[in-house]
Amino acid sequence: VESTPTTVSVEDKNITQVIELKASPNPFSSITKISIKNMPDNTDLTYQLTDVTGKLLMKENVNANEIEISGRDLQTGLYYFSVIHKSGIKTIPIELIK
Repeated sequence: VESTPTTVSVEDKNITQVIELKASPNPFSSITKISIKNMPDNTDLTYQLTDVTGKLLMKENVNANEIEISGRDLQTGLYYFSVIHKSGIKTIPIELIK
């Protein structure tokens, strides 16, 4: 039986397995920057910030490789930053300490 090699493009993969998220600093006291690495061009991504209860605090389209989150209107605590694509969700915890 002869096998044919297959090529998997980024579009075929779950985008959340490709991209990397990093918050710096984390924990943070006023502002943290979330870097999104390996984000393919022309990818329809949304990000959201939720608290530990799942309450949605922020939701916007991703239009840059770095997103700044301000803790000015947030209380001390743990939050979840998620990047959402039709193929999946990738989430990292971020902690605000005032």
